[in-house]
Amino acid sequence: MRSRQLVHIYTLCLITVTGSGCSVFTPGTKLWNSAANVDVTAITQTEAKLALQSAQLSEQQGKTENAIRFYEQAKTLNPEWKHLSRRLAVLYDKHGNHTRAKAAYEEALVLFPDDVELLNDYGVYHMHRERWTDAESLFRRTLQITPHHERANVNLGMSLAMQNRLQESYEAFATVVGPGAAVSNMGVLLTRQGRIKEARNYFSRALIIDRSLQQPAEFLNQLDEPSDPLVDSK
Repeated sequence: MRSRQLVHIYTLCLITVTGSGCSVFTPGTKLWNSAANVDVTAITQTEAKLALQSAQLSEQQGKTENAIRFYEQAKTLNPEWKHLSRRLAVLYDKHGNHTRAKAAYEEALVLFPDDVELLNDYGVYHMHRERWTDAESLFRRTLQITPHHERANVNLGMSLAMQNRLQESYEAFATVVGPGAAVSNMGVLLTRQGRIKEARNYFSRALIIDRSLQQPAEFLNQLDEPSDPLVDSK
């Protein structure tokens, strides 16, 4: 539990798609002899499948730009594969293309309005841009569908804390990590906001609730260091 607390605050788990093969599709590759009598539709679908395999492989290898290119190509070759906007949303966000990421998220939500992982990811997209109320709305939608979704509860707690709705934030965190860790997590967020005196109080309260917690003790030690850049002059 203790080692997971900081992870709960800072880590976003993205859903990955496992590649179904290792074929690499190169744009412009011709898979047929133009002089032959062929089924063009079948050829196009084969190209689409190869593009999809290459996109999945590129994503697994962390090659975001290549993955985006191949997913877009697969989507163009097979217009029925609108579901690929689900992967493109995350990848465009990761690549820093905020406009395309937002468009892909919106398209994906039309197709999958009850996809809790999609709703949570889109909430994180807004959280990264400090759009706390938009993020809160998406996390609450996630929790309406899956009340015990851990990441959505933690993310909701964070978005509420950043709106200074501390009691609601505590309740969201406590659902997942328990009361002591929830109070400590709030101390972390207050530290991030530069509210050092309040953060100290929360870390101290966390240790009163559970003396075994490592996170609040470590933060208090850091805040007590005179040279620590987090320490304010208040």
